[in-house]
Amino acid sequence: MSVGTERPPLTGPAHAMSQYFIESPTWAYFLLGALAIILEFAFAITRRVLYLGLVPLLAALALGFFLLDYFVESDREQVVRLTKEMMAAAERHDLEGFGKHLSENFLSGSATKTALLQRARPVLPQLKSVRARQFEVVSETMGRILNVACMVDVKGTVDGFPLDDQPAYLKLTFIQDDDGVWRVRRFEVYDALGRTRWYP
Repeated sequence: MSVGTERPPLTGPAHAMSQYFIESPTWAYFLLGALAIILEFAFAITRRVLYLGLVPLLAALALGFFLLDYFVESDREQVVRLTKEMMAAAERHDLEGFGKHLSENFLSGSATKTALLQRARPVLPQLKSVRARQFEVVSETMGRILNVACMVDVKGTVDGFPLDDQPAYLKLTFIQDDDGVWRVRRFEVYDALGRTRWYP
């Protein structure tokens, strides 16, 4: 679960393990709930208070999982947030804000970061709105690469060509740079039929 927009990602040796726990802790709630039921049955059968004494411990563990899920932003949540921020910057015609999400090593097709920003400079002022939705995040190479696929609704024109009511499908490849921040290394735009619509 993601709340807020400025929580730093967890880093360090515990990073991989933490991602496993915070991505989807539902399994932990089910496991702890099942253990609590077993302990209650054990108490009902044996009348040993020890079994009931363990139930608050399980409740504390469940609370710990909930707080971890609530306050720590997972890598998947982070790249979705960054994608939304990138689209919001495009809608504001904020070239610098758009560019800060691109890795210095960005290379998509023949376009480097500099070349892409040069192409985007005259395009952004022509856009009225840019909204991303229906996110799907796929991990590669043990989580070192995260691919974000989403639908993007764009309103405006590009060199007189209207973009309204023409949803596109965007695929962004995020890789963590040396400073630990996820940035876009490449992206592609497809139409509803999966055909490449724009490739920098």
